[in-house]
Amino acid sequence: ENDGNGNYTTLKQKNIDTGMGLERLAVVVQDVDSIFDVDTICSLRNLVSKISGKPYGVHHEDDVSIRLITDHIRSATFMISDGIMPTNEGRGYVLRRLIRRAARHGRLLGIEGNFLATLSAEVIDGSKDGYPELEEKKEFIFNVLTFFHSICKTATQLPGWLCFEVAICDLYQHYSTLFCISRFFCSAIFS
Repeated sequence: ENDGNGNYTTLKQKNIDTGMGLERLAVVVQDVDSIFDVDTICSLRNLVSKISGKPYGVHHEDDVSIRLITDHIRSATFMISDGIMPTNEGRGYVLRRLIRRAARHGRLLGIEGNFLATLSAEVIDGSKDGYPELEEKKEFIFNVLTFFHSICKTATQLPGWLCFEVAICDLYQHYSTLFCISRFFCSAIFS
């Protein structure tokens, strides 16, 4: 503490939170321009570029989508690992929006099919040493992302109630083990 005269007393707890965050510190240490150039995030960004066939750093609009997908899939992977499900309230709503925006920007880049689980695998691979629960829950994370991404994709192709019916029937055929969690998503479809 400063007494006003430039004299400081020793704090009881000498820990200081700079608010810098691990990624910001890595930007400084690795001497790069953004968190998307840090080695741990760059591999995910490069995978998004590879899947989309769009090189990073060429077109601004593509770069925005690549960075958005990179950021959102990291957040979504950790949120699902923490037990948050896509819903229409609170944290679940935030997760739902992250997945939908990532899926939408994937379509803007021309990515076809369910790509979010593939990207999530890269997140898990890069973070499992520090967060072993990601590896333990990876199949669940992949299933939730695949299920909800399929619903997002179907919802953009068909009108109203029909998209829900088709999505459930299609997903039940392919992911019958996930059918039990469909109740979590019903509210997300109709909100």
